[in-house]
Amino acid sequence: MAPTTATTVPTTTTTAVPTTAAPTTAAPTTTVPTTTTTAVPTTAAPTTAAPTTATTVPTTTTTAVPTTTVPAPTTTVPTTAAPTTTVPTTRAPTTTTTAPGPLYSFEVTNTAGQPARWDPCEVVTYAVVDQDAPAGWQADVASVMSQLHAATGLNLVDAGTFAHKAQVPASVDITISWVPALPATSDDVGLTTYYYINDPRYTPELTRADVQLLGTLHAGGGPGGELPVLLHEMGHAVGLGHAPGQPEVMNPYDHGFTRYQPGDLEGLRLVGASQGCYGFYQP
Repeated sequence: MAPTTATTVPTTTTTAVPTTAAPTTAAPTTTVPTTTTTAVPTTAAPTTAAPTTATTVPTTTTTAVPTTTVPAPTTTVPTTAAPTTTVPTTRAPTTTTTAPGPLYSFEVTNTAGQPARWDPCEVVTYAVVDQDAPAGWQADVASVMSQLHAATGLNLVDAGTFAHKAQVPASVDITISWVPALPATSDDVGLTTYYYINDPRYTPELTRADVQLLGTLHAGGGPGGELPVLLHEMGHAVGLGHAPGQPEVMNPYDHGFTRYQPGDLEGLRLVGASQGCYGFYQP
């Protein structure tokens, strides 16, 4: 989720958070990906603790050349690189030994603690690829976008529905699709890859996100429902991390919430319009 003399080249980074195993992501043209995954509870839930997490650091970065002058050293090119993090979101166990963490967290922050987020003064577009989507997906997408807009103030605009990913315009910010299988464990039901700029001279900024849901999920809530998973993955797409051990949508275990919880809402506020539009990189 800089010029040299008159032109500095910022380095963009990406972060990925899968549910149990980190997916392999390709270097973007302007930013670097991060993925997150989510898994839905089943009737036969595991009885022990949360799965382990893995963290991988991407070795590829991309650069974008700005066309305007940005105050910066004339020969310095930013080299900050954010890690690609793989965090499982698995089936809810009947018992858990996970110690409660904070009520919310962020996927990426800079050294000043600012989270990577979308520029709230820009429109954030999303497109849906309905291949392999369950009947009734439209209501789930509408519910999630409505909740996100209310919590963040982001101007989320529907860019259309497409039959295949190749048809989605490159200008679309967030893509939602369904797939027959995810590149992680059997418990994985959602995967989010997000791209961002993390240059110390600017507010860290999300630039693109790709949300994938398991095609076997049914529309709505309940066991095997896609609505809780889509809420979770879209939380990642706008900058939220996991909230281990907490009764929140962003808990790494899917507990079936169909609305964002108090901790989720506070985290969403902090990646939203209330934090202003200043400090973002302008090409």
